[in-house]
Amino acid sequence: MGVLLSASYVVHVLSALLWIGAVLFVASLYLPASGANGEDLGWTLDRLLWITRWTGVALPVTGLYQVWLLYPLPRLIGTPRGHLVLGMFLLWGVLNGVVELGVYRARTVDGSRPSFGAYMSKGVGVDGGFPREDADEALAAVRPYLTGGAVLSVLLGVDAALLAGGLAAL
Repeated sequence: MGVLLSASYVVHVLSALLWIGAVLFVASLYLPASGANGEDLGWTLDRLLWITRWTGVALPVTGLYQVWLLYPLPRLIGTPRGHLVLGMFLLWGVLNGVVELGVYRARTVDGSRPSFGAYMSKGVGVDGGFPREDADEALAAVRPYLTGGAVLSVLLGVDAALLAGGLAAL
């Protein structure tokens, strides 16, 4: 295994752990315990959004590099390992979309619609958080998305475990 391929595995796995861990933490520990503190909610969702975006670059770049080297088309579409790789790519895209959409829905509970450029460059941090009167509504708006994101994160973890060891011989 070459140095570049090894480095891509390290970046890929660490990025995936950070992302899955962040989604699971926010969905299962932070959201159920949080009150109507708009500043904390805004800060938490903003950090989750930036982790999602950073890993949204790192994961496909390293993953596509690995696919390019290790999975010629017949292996990618004709083997169980290839199907797991394709499933991982699909789950990654859906999870990325779910987190982005959930945070956007929370961000727009007050009826404001920031421009696409402002939202993409600043996320929740457009105004530093949620007004106290909007915090409960924002929490209610984001909760189903992050609950779904937690389920998708677990599925990604199962997929990765099967690739790492369960289907190694296939």
